[in-house]
Amino acid sequence: MAPKPQKRKISKRGKNKITLPVSEEAEPINMESMGHPEIYPLVLTTKTQEIFNCRVDEDITDEQPYKLIRKEDIFADFVNRAAVSDFYPVKKIIQEYPGDELLLVYDKDFRYGLNFYLIGTEEGKENYLNPLEVPEEQEEYKEHIPEDLYVYKPPVSKPWVSLGSEKEIDEETVKESTKQVSSLNVISRQ
Repeated sequence: MAPKPQKRKISKRGKNKITLPVSEEAEPINMESMGHPEIYPLVLTTKTQEIFNCRVDEDITDEQPYKLIRKEDIFADFVNRAAVSDFYPVKKIIQEYPGDELLLVYDKDFRYGLNFYLIGTEEGKENYLNPLEVPEEQEEYKEHIPEDLYVYKPPVSKPWVSLGSEKEIDEETVKESTKQVSSLNVISRQ
């Protein structure tokens, strides 16, 4: 069972007292559900991009979609802009980060839902900056087949296998139970 939030009493000129819960600092949202617990999505406004020199298509490009940002610069932003800072949602991660520089990556395709993401571990930063090398054999194969190419495979017909449905069809078909009377039969009798 979760602990109850602490309450703070606020009074209005000695009249009624209102009790409000004290908000605790929220846990930053990461991409653990997508298999990336070290990634923390962020929205960086134009002002923040100017402050940290990570403007899209100027400082950050398709060739280099990341920027290393010093922790001291982010702490200075916390002092200057406080909770208005775009890094405020991940303040706890930044404070606990062991290194001096954090890796900020531009998420052009919004793969993680927002326009940037912060990599919150040294290991994740190293993996991003120095990706594992693909063996030469696999790399050659990759060059010949583009990832976007979809090869159509037509369906293969298979022989029909009876599961007993023809018996049900025979039972449900309408069959003549009596002899039909026709006008020829009636005329010949007269």
